[in-house]
Amino acid sequence: MYPGWIETFQGWTGEKLEGANPLFYALHVDGIIGGVGAVVGFLPLVMVMYFLIALLEDTRSVPDLFGRPNDTRSVPVLT
Repeated sequence: MYPGWIETFQGWTGEKLEGANPLFYALHVDGIIGGVGAVVGFLPLVMVMYFLIALLEDTRSVPDLFGRPNDTRSVPVLT
């Protein structure tokens, strides 16, 4: 997507909050912005995983591991 844009924003925000309270700085720069960056980093992997699980369920290639009949989905809430 846009490599490094979250890290760039984190650095820019860190520069703007340089003289602020250390707790406020850590909460905003390291906590909120860093946490959003971590989630956005893994989001494409999770989306691909859910797509592949849905594809396997639709082709009925998933073995019956939980003793359910073949016409029920193993992840009904997510797909």
